[in-house]
Amino acid sequence: MNRRRALVPLAAALLASRAAAHLNSPNVYLDEAIGPWPAVTTIELPQVIPGEARVVVRLTRASGGEAVGVRLLAIPPEGERVAAPSVAATALSSDPGTFIAPMPLTRPGVWTARVSVSGSRGAGQIDVPVGAKAPPSRRMPGSLIVLLSALMALLLATAVPIARALARNVYALPNGLPESTARLAPWAAAWCFVAILGVNGFAWWKKDQDVAARNAPAMRAELSTPSGQPVAGRPSAVRIDVVDALGKPIADILADHGKMMHAVVVEIPGMSYFLHVHPRMTRPGRFELAWVPPEPGRYEIFADVLSSMGVADTLTSLLTVAPGESARASSFEDPDDSDASPPALGGSATSGASYDLGGGYAMRLVSPATRPVREHELLDLGFELDGADGRPVDALEPYMGMAGHLLIVRDDFAVFAHVHPMGTVPNRMSMPGSHSAMTPEEHARAMATMRTRIEGARVSFPYGFPSPGRYRLFAQVRYRGAVRTGIFDLEVRPAP
Repeated sequence: MNRRRALVPLAAALLASRAAAHLNSPNVYLDEAIGPWPAVTTIELPQVIPGEARVVVRLTRASGGEAVGVRLLAIPPEGERVAAPSVAATALSSDPGTFIAPMPLTRPGVWTARVSVSGSRGAGQIDVPVGAKAPPSRRMPGSLIVLLSALMALLLATAVPIARALARNVYALPNGLPESTARLAPWAAAWCFVAILGVNGFAWWKKDQDVAARNAPAMRAELSTPSGQPVAGRPSAVRIDVVDALGKPIADILADHGKMMHAVVVEIPGMSYFLHVHPRMTRPGRFELAWVPPEPGRYEIFADVLSSMGVADTLTSLLTVAPGESARASSFEDPDDSDASPPALGGSATSGASYDLGGGYAMRLVSPATRPVREHELLDLGFELDGADGRPVDALEPYMGMAGHLLIVRDDFAVFAHVHPMGTVPNRMSMPGSHSAMTPEEHARAMATMRTRIEGARVSFPYGFPSPGRYRLFAQVRYRGAVRTGIFDLEVRPAP
């Protein structure tokens, strides 16, 4: 059973839509046993493609004396037949239960990290889909464009007198150029200089365009609001068309946790409103979302759709809501939809911090322990639901097939992640026929693991924050038929 990090498809927007797969939270986390070996697998992706990823396998219950070996097979987009031989992972001297192996990603596409573990308990393997995507080309700052243009004009201005001086010297020679030709020489040199600059500039632009086209998202969203600009307190319709890089509708979208799309909307700048909703697919590639905006202002929308390749693309959009009447939706068409109106971002949550859910219920952040949280540190983010008597409830109920869902947003909205108890890997349990789908044995083992994770009042999520800053955590569980959302703020410090 496997966790997908895929997250949240997006809802609405009027303004520009920014494609940013996984929104600067690129590492892959998977808390899933590899055969008889309980393990947490982390894939640290490079910042550029081609580049080298790092696969870290932590065997969580391995004893120091056990003989165990870990191997990695990096399968490129073309398939296993062209894969390089598998490599042995190296055990850390400081932690014999943790193994590290390099994974070269030589080109963009959907790779597969096949991790195999063998030892005294037996053997097993898992396949983890890895989306290798080159970063978007950087735009040249306007100030640099002005500076370079000024320097080019200066070069052009100096080229003319230099060519004129050379022509005069040539004309003065016994067999020099005719006077009429000498007069044209400076201008010919100037136009030649301009032509060289033009040819090189066009070649540079064309290469940049080719790279941008090659690295374009496998899917993107075209958003529209058929009923006009959203108004606070009034039902608003948002249409989301999922298309490929050429603008053609994408029909091979897979359900993740029973939903064709997830959407998260948060208020800007304080995240004082949160919405987790699931738009309906009305035809292949087209989704419709009905929403009542609670207040006028700006809202950030995060979106993610799972493709048949097992990798999700995340998009964001900015939605502006016009003034109207204040309102909050009290019911939703989908019982898995929910919203919350927390206080604006502020304070800092630590282990033991509690969030009042109303009705006598509260959620506590029980891990990590009370100490500074560092970037890139693999954490077990744990939450526990308390009942009206102040004690943990008897057992959580499945929420879209999981013990819980965790949505993470940094205060500048540049980082977003949707994490599940199994991690951030797409849910292979719901991908029959996909190259990333589970085998029957893996599926049975995953179901057994999931049942044990829903038995108590506590749910935990493996995750490592990709950068320093202040984050807001929205932890969601279901109890007695209601979705309950605990909200916590966490400060993440730079790595030492």
